[in-house]
Amino acid sequence: MPKIAIIFCLCMVLITSCSSIQDSSKFDFQSAKYYTSVIPKAQNEVYIDVTPDTIKIYELNKAGNTEEVEKNVKGILTEEIDSINSEKYAFFNPALDIDFLTIPLKYRFPTAGVPNQLTTNFNGVVYLGFRNDIYRITYKQNPLQEWKRQIRHFGSSLGGFAGLSSEPINPWVTNEKVEIEYDAAVFSTGVSWIVGINNLSAGLSLGFDYLLDPNRKYWIYQGKPWLGVAFGINLN
Repeated sequence: MPKIAIIFCLCMVLITSCSSIQDSSKFDFQSAKYYTSVIPKAQNEVYIDVTPDTIKIYELNKAGNTEEVEKNVKGILTEEIDSINSEKYAFFNPALDIDFLTIPLKYRFPTAGVPNQLTTNFNGVVYLGFRNDIYRITYKQNPLQEWKRQIRHFGSSLGGFAGLSSEPINPWVTNEKVEIEYDAAVFSTGVSWIVGINNLSAGLSLGFDYLLDPNRKYWIYQGKPWLGVAFGINLN
């Protein structure tokens, strides 16, 4: 298990050195290709041109490996309209998701005579999963009777994580086999479901911890499942 942790750390350094936290997060609605249905299909793909005042929707033509943006605009969504627009728009952006997660709260199940535990030790993991971001565009009337454009974002991601954390080692979690108390390095791995609403990104994790020092044979939580609350920072 220590060798796995060393390999993971080298991979994490490589990923973070090649990826920077972007100025525009995933929750921003930017000029790009999107799908008009939750299930990606070639005929449902459009190109969206986003400017401060207007959102222009273009159809895409595909012939073999080539792709062309239609010159004629399929739809224009302005910042303001004179009357209610009954049509609602939703655009979907499925993509690979690479995040840095912190799991500040872990719930450990009862084991070896020790009751359920809540731990808040330091941890940091790299998350890799599949994400689908949804952008819904509607118009809402303000007190001045003006119809203003609103863009709401929702994202959902499912994937796996791996990383390092620290856990307290003492006589109570080692069946009295270790007399001293110290914080030990632990390799953590598992799966997470991450939800993003506007600029907030959080989720739930199911994980397993592996103590990296020789006392792992005494640690009662070695390889045992836990549940945690995760918060993420996007890296791609």
